Amino acid sequence: MSSFYPTILFLLGFSILSISSTSAQEKATVEGKVLDQLSKQPLFNVKVTAIQSDTLKTATDLSGSFTLPLREGPATILLSYERMSRTTQVVIRKDLPLTLLFDRQKELKTVEVKGQKDSPFHTQSIAIERAVLQRIPTMGIQDPIKALQILPGVKPGQEGTTGLHVRGGSPDQTITLLDDARLYNISHFWGFVSSYNEDIIERTTLFKGDIPAHYGGGLSSVLSTKSRDSLDYRFKLNLNPILSSFSGQLKSPNEKHHLIMAGRRSFTDVLALIGGEGSGAPNFLFYDVNLKSHSKLSSKTTWRNHLFLSRDRFLQHSGNFSYSDHRYSLNWTNMAVSSQWQHQFTDEHTLNLKAYYSAYQNDILVEDLSPEEERGPDRDIRSNIRDYGVQIDNTIQTTWGNIQVGGSVAHQELLPQVNTFSENPNDSLAEEYSLSLLNSALYVNYSKSIGEKISLSAGLRGGYLHYFDKEENDLYLLPRVSLKYQVNEQLSIAPSYSQMVQPFQQLNNLNGRLPLDTWVTATDLHPTAKATQYALDLQYQSPKKWEVTLSGYYKEMENLLAYKDPGNTMFGFQENWQELVETGTGTAYGAEILLKKESKKWMGMLGYTLSWSNRQFPTLNNGNTFPYTFDRRHDLSLFGAYNFNKDKQISFNFVYFTGSAFTIQDSKQLTASLMPGASPLESIGNVGGINRHRLPAYHRMDISYQSKKLRQRNGQESLRTWSFSLYNLYSNPNPLYIYYYNNQYWKQSGFPLIPMVSYIVQF
Repeated sequence: MSSFYPTILFLLGFSILSISSTSAQEKATVEGKVLDQLSKQPLFNVKVTAIQSDTLKTATDLSGSFTLPLREGPATILLSYERMSRTTQVVIRKDLPLTLLFDRQKELKTVEVKGQKDSPFHTQSIAIERAVLQRIPTMGIQDPIKALQILPGVKPGQEGTTGLHVRGGSPDQTITLLDDARLYNISHFWGFVSSYNEDIIERTTLFKGDIPAHYGGGLSSVLSTKSRDSLDYRFKLNLNPILSSFSGQLKSPNEKHHLIMAGRRSFTDVLALIGGEGSGAPNFLFYDVNLKSHSKLSSKTTWRNHLFLSRDRFLQHSGNFSYSDHRYSLNWTNMAVSSQWQHQFTDEHTLNLKAYYSAYQNDILVEDLSPEEERGPDRDIRSNIRDYGVQIDNTIQTTWGNIQVGGSVAHQELLPQVNTFSENPNDSLAEEYSLSLLNSALYVNYSKSIGEKISLSAGLRGGYLHYFDKEENDLYLLPRVSLKYQVNEQLSIAPSYSQMVQPFQQLNNLNGRLPLDTWVTATDLHPTAKATQYALDLQYQSPKKWEVTLSGYYKEMENLLAYKDPGNTMFGFQENWQELVETGTGTAYGAEILLKKESKKWMGMLGYTLSWSNRQFPTLNNGNTFPYTFDRRHDLSLFGAYNFNKDKQISFNFVYFTGSAFTIQDSKQLTASLMPGASPLESIGNVGGINRHRLPAYHRMDISYQSKKLRQRNGQESLRTWSFSLYNLYSNPNPLYIYYYNNQYWKQSGFPLIPMVSYIVQF
């Protein structure tokens, strides 16, 4: 910790120097939004051109927002969207935001409104619009993770696993942030529902190619979710027999202070009681809570705070379908707290000071319910993570380009795994085997438009990793660069190059059956993980309003970790965990295509990924390369939505992907119980080799219908919404994994057809 305070002082001093070096110009920062004239929904990727004595260009982000430094006085604003253009005349005034209403039939209208400053649009990121999010059929719940999973290059795990697999990477290689605080498990029901509550989300952005230099810590991607500063309603209630939620806000009379509250709770535990505890039916429970405050301290200063809490619990009683009598209890909890102070010193310089604290714990309890004379010891397996830090970001706009510069200091403490037996509990192991890390970093990123056809973004991230359990510490310097060339109005090309490091990883067995969140830092025996990625994007917009995006990528990964025993899922601290794992390499490459078309009544998207993801370790598979567990040759998704009118819509989502790779042990790994929903397999073939077998292909269709009605009573307006959904429409028994029981191989299936209805009222 000796380097913690000097680094903080250095970052603060650097920020003060940057303030004094900022040149003052007679400009006003225009903060605006572009909304659809009919639906009032934000429009994403609208090209905004502002013409005064010079010409400036940008594009709207997920929330339809844009920011441009313009001189006070008259200006001409040109908007281009889906090969349609609209022009309007505005008068630029300092600190006066505006909203532009884009009508596809009529001329553009402008309305002055109060607004907030948003991040600039990033050309090689995936941003989910709220309008699109509301159309994804997900059990009556608008889930940003489910929306991302229909896009190419982004793969779910499987039913019963968590996390996102982005371009051949594992879930721990994606940094998941909620208002800049990291969440180490973003899933409820093991991926069936995500931890992100749609009611409080402003935008969700996934950086899977060119990752901005101010992000670090993961090899594959960054998922950054920003919450809303205020709601456009006072209270909202969603009644759903599986998952119900509420959200609302309080605000001061002068509307400078807002407090948002949102919560969700599942009721599957109540439904499970119908069958009784001994029926073998799993018992799920989860809840999450969000509290967000936003205060406008002055015309230039904003303070935001966010608290997130969640808990998941899974109970399984084996008495009715096993020769043993055990109760399995899995619990995992998340907590994330973040605070952000933002000050705009001039129209060209904005400073953000951020602090966060994240905590995650995973607990697995196995209880023996046999008669006392036959009862064995209970077993408790625990792991947790504590993560806290500060970050400073400066954004400086100049006539020769935009600069982002800053740094961060973070401390992570990991408790990989503690095994406690009821006969001999020993919590003192927790302190002895914890792993700690101090991560300090500085970054700079420069972006500029060169003429009308070329856009450049170049960044450099350097840092120092101090491992408390490693004799040698690491220094790193990571270049990141992307270039976009606009060939013509329809076609653009964007190559990119990125380097990343990851100081701690999550250990999983190759079959990935149990959700054991075992995280470990780099050591002298197992160095820091590194990755290099090359990517190329081509985007084409046809005259008939088709959008086509074609992407290719190649990624090399070093110092990946895996268990030497492919069937291992845990270790006891009587053993040295470093001797149970080994270090290897990985490659991932593929091609992605996304087709999108949208009109007033309907929108559709088709995504396809052809990819390879391989691993190689010294002793596994005799040192030969083998496919990663979630290596999927083909991944297809199809999404469509149709609006009958402004109040009624229907949507569907179809996914198909190659089955996961898995390993069958020569010892056949006797399983103690036969799980509900299992079906026998006639033949499994040769059992040798790592991941040489494949589960059957996964495919599923979901469909949803939504009807809205606006009511007025006693001068009060309220919006009532009915939503009807069918998950796994044709009830395909998609496989989760293969196991061996009673001299037979069995295929464990996932969720069947699940109908769902929800009723939402907001006022």
